Amino acid sequence: MLIAIQKPHSQAILCRNKEVEFRRTRLRADHPDIALIYETSPTQAIVGAFGIDSVEWLPLDELQTLAQERTPSTKASIADYFEGKQAGTAIVIDEVLSFDSPISLHGADGEWAFTPPQSFQYIDVHDFLNELELNRA
Repeated sequence: MLIAIQKPHSQAILCRNKEVEFRRTRLRADHPDIALIYETSPTQAIVGAFGIDSVEWLPLDELQTLAQERTPSTKASIADYFEGKQAGTAIVIDEVLSFDSPISLHGADGEWAFTPPQSFQYIDVHDFLNELELNRA
């Protein structure tokens, strides 16, 4: 999976201060076991990866409790993020890998070699990285 995450949250994951990532939509039942972290603007690059321990669809009150216990997020920020939703996805993070050099999604010409997702996209990580390298050459 390639997952788009804003910088404060991506850095919290890479520093192991955030152990759960949230999504407003449900992930499919056969969820991936690894996620590449695409850090959104201004970075616009893949900055690391994490293993996925579990994926849970939970009611809002349980998401808020989980956020307070395992993330730097507040109950109010989780309520804001899930506004209009009664439930959401909690992606429980396992091992984390921070890349020494971020992987840009831009080609040598400055154009996108791959258009990043708004939230997340299912990919085969190894195939994706190989294809990205070919498109950037």
